[in-house]
Amino acid sequence: MLLNGKPLPCHLGMIESSRFYVDTALGCKNAARGIQKATMALFAGVLEWSHANGYSEVATVTDLRFERILGRPGLPFSRLGTPHPMETTTAIVGIIPATMGNVIRVRPKGYEPFFVDRAPLAA
Repeated sequence: MLLNGKPLPCHLGMIESSRFYVDTALGCKNAARGIQKATMALFAGVLEWSHANGYSEVATVTDLRFERILGRPGLPFSRLGTPHPMETTTAIVGIIPATMGNVIRVRPKGYEPFFVDRAPLAA
């Protein structure tokens, strides 16, 4: 349904991320570009872990709102199908390159990387 009847273009360098939720009611301050710091740290961790473990892409199912959030820091998101209503949201599937450049785009100030690369922070 989400891929319009086409198969997911799988390869050994692709990993799938699970949907996640960050409770923004806990009083987290916004980080750069209006994105919650916890959301940025979580996504930076997913991308950094993927990159450090030899994956080149992260496939994810998310909603249209999160696609817009990913675009704020300039994170590329390649849609693989068209949006479809799913329960209380509109879901999409896409691919995000697991590169250190993308990790740097989303990791907030104070983020502790899994390995030391001395790259500047996004916020």
